[in-house]
Amino acid sequence: MSHEDKIRIHALLDEVFTKGNLNYVHEVCTDDVELFTHVRPAPFVGPAGVMEFAGMIRGAFPDSRVEMHDLLSEGDLVAARYTLHGTHLGSLAGLPATGSTVAVAIQEMFRLQDGRVRELRLKLDPMQVMQQIGVLPVSDGVPPALIMMAHVRRRIGHVRSLLRRVGDVLQPGAAARR
Repeated sequence: MSHEDKIRIHALLDEVFTKGNLNYVHEVCTDDVELFTHVRPAPFVGPAGVMEFAGMIRGAFPDSRVEMHDLLSEGDLVAARYTLHGTHLGSLAGLPATGSTVAVAIQEMFRLQDGRVRELRLKLDPMQVMQQIGVLPVSDGVPPALIMMAHVRRRIGHVRSLLRRVGDVLQPGAAARR
């Protein structure tokens, strides 16, 4: 069964992300399929949940295509390592399109039940995506987490400054008491 399972998973990724055929999810997933990803703490549930996630990706990268590197199968599990290529032409998590191209390394684990996908666990580096679409700068030798922390700290400073100005408008003379 493992060879057929690998073919099924490759077809799922190709149909959904390369061809944009989101309805293919109904053909290969169980009714209670769960997709675990970095997007939110709770899984996407059911074919509608998987299609919601895939729709977000296809909406942001409508020309996406999957470049498969490895497919491994053991028992009821199939592991896939692939690169998702695309152009950021639509909104992604509220970020407007930048026109940047991406090549995102993805690892995904699929658990099958009676030949259908029951569980998906997708892993990727969201900071890599943010750097490739131009939202975060790329800095040689500086870990992406430090770059993200610097941006967050700067944003917090902007928010504090804005709150002080709003407070000064709402309570004139408050700045003199500080």
